[in-house]
Amino acid sequence: MCVVGKVDKKGRSKREPFILLHRGVTNSEAWESLSCAAKALLIEVWKRHNGVNNGQIALSHRQARAALRIGNGNVQKAFQELQEKGFLIARLKGHFDWKVGAGEGRATEWELTTEACDGKPAKRGYRFWPEK
Repeated sequence: MCVVGKVDKKGRSKREPFILLHRGVTNSEAWESLSCAAKALLIEVWKRHNGVNNGQIALSHRQARAALRIGNGNVQKAFQELQEKGFLIARLKGHFDWKVGAGEGRATEWELTTEACDGKPAKRGYRFWPEK
């Protein structure tokens, strides 16, 4: 049985996490030009944002493929599209080391440009994306 915290008169809970997709994002030319895979991937990255970890949101291509149920080529295109249109910044590139004893791989760490990061306001790079 799930226990939900108190809710206000509109049915919203202060304890339940949510993703804020405001009109400034969804009305932008960059958003409207995104593929469905890129929009789904952006939401997948957003799901991992907890309010304080922007710039350190780890999501690998393998995790994205599994979450979105799409192929590697589509995941690569979606990540590239989100970076080119100013929604994501790769802060720490991931790698996978196959050498014995080298340890595990590391997922790329992402920054959402729609959210504040490192005490600085959101970069909102998508607002400066020119229609091509």
